[in-house]
Order: sequence, then C-alpha cells, then structure tokens
Amino acid sequence: MRKQILSFFLLVLAVFSIQAVSKKINLKSPDGRLCIKAELNEKGTVVYEVKKDGSPVILASQMGIKGEVDFTSGLKIVSVSKPKLQTETYSSPAEKRANRIFTANFAKMQLQNSTNNKLTVEFKGLFLFLRCYEK
Repeated sequence: MRKQILSFFLLVLAVFSIQAVSKKINLKSPDGRLCIKAELNEKGTVVYEVKKDGSPVILASQMGIKGEVDFTSGLKIVSVSKPKLQTETYSSPAEKRANRIFTANFAKMQLQNSTNNKLTVEFKGLFLFLRCYEK
C-alpha cells in the first residue's frame, strides 16, 4: 500500500514538474552557440535574454505590445511548443550565392491577456514573429 501511495505521489510530482518546465522557452541554435530564453516574470510580463557561447548578447529584457490591446503585463502562458528543427531554402540573386539554406530551431509561445486576447510569439533562430488574435 505504501509503495502504491509513493508511486502515485511521484507520478503527480512528475506531471507538475513537466508542466512547470513547459511554461518557458529555452531555444538553442543548431550548433548550440546561440541561446534564447523566454518566460513570464511575477508581473506576467514576458522576459527574454540572448546568449552566445554562454556570454550575454541581450540582457534580460521585457517584451510586449501595447495598442488597442495590452500585451505588456498580466499575461498567462496558454501553451509552449517543443523546439523543432526547421530547414528552409530561399534564393537571393543579388548575393554571390543565389541559393541559400537556412536551418534553425523553431518554437511558439501562446499568451493570453486579462481580456482573453491571445498573442503568439514565434521564435525562429533569433527572429521573433508576433501574431495577435482576437478573443
């Protein structure tokens, strides 16, 4: 009986640990030299930082958009995707090599503000793409 209770307790603890870890992004470049971390602070503001070879390139900075809809504080994380490797090819005729291949890790963080509006932040390489959705 004690083993069953202990097993159940460990299972519940593992589930909560997985959920806690999935509420932030830790995205590395394919070669592992560049790293971007993003998470919510205690005020519900997205904070991110960028490092190269472990040295800060962009110190912890707040990220948000404010207009008709406020995405600067009071946010909740709805979901965080797992990082995926993505390869794209594109052409740039003005450069020495006309055809290029771009490989980067990609992840999304979906946020929701206090009025239930949603914002999706896409991390791709070290580019940020913001998409805003109404309720």
